[in-house]
Amino acid sequence: AVQVLLDNGTFRVCPVPGKGHGLVAAKAIKSGSKIFEEVAMVRVNKNTQTLEMRQNTIVSALMQRVYTLAAEGKFDPRDFDSWPSEVCENLERVLDIQAEIAFSKLDPKTQAKWLSLEDSVTGDGRKTPGGVLRTNGFDDEHGYATLYEVLARVNHSCEPNAERIAGPLDRSLVRIVALADIAEGEEVLVSYVDNEAPLHVRRKHLQQQYKFTCGCPRCVKEAKGRQ
Repeated sequence: AVQVLLDNGTFRVCPVPGKGHGLVAAKAIKSGSKIFEEVAMVRVNKNTQTLEMRQNTIVSALMQRVYTLAAEGKFDPRDFDSWPSEVCENLERVLDIQAEIAFSKLDPKTQAKWLSLEDSVTGDGRKTPGGVLRTNGFDDEHGYATLYEVLARVNHSCEPNAERIAGPLDRSLVRIVALADIAEGEEVLVSYVDNEAPLHVRRKHLQQQYKFTCGCPRCVKEAKGRQ
């Protein structure tokens, strides 16, 4: 029997071949309709200039190296495609520390929910707060990495059939809306990256943050076109 983690009549969270878990339509969903909305389980402030972060010697050292590389013209902070691996790794380590601090301030129930989500970056079958956040978190426009219990189960496609819309008043609220008609049994998919970006930039972003290579129809078609 298929292990269904959640079923609310509109969608169900269940195993999806090759992807772990995913969100599947439990009935036909019309384009433009709301699939679900939820409030973030946690929002992690990514600002490295807070007093707490400036007093953290590890964070300060990691960020100083990033600033030095930028000042030396080794990369353009506004162009992700130019970021060397050292910069990406330093920022990942900083986010790991920020996640650990945020995790330590939560109640045990929320901590358990956090660690119930997938961790595709830590390895060795282990889970860490930072690994789970980097696997499932979404950056918002206010400089926070947000973690959602249901949205974390929604898989990626560069040709998504749904989109994330931030709540206009509540920054922690997200609404998932269908971009196309979704048939019963069809997987609900959102994009984790900037869909306007070219293939190599999307692939770098997905590999760097989420540790996978997208095999959606659009990526397959664009990759063939480059050969």
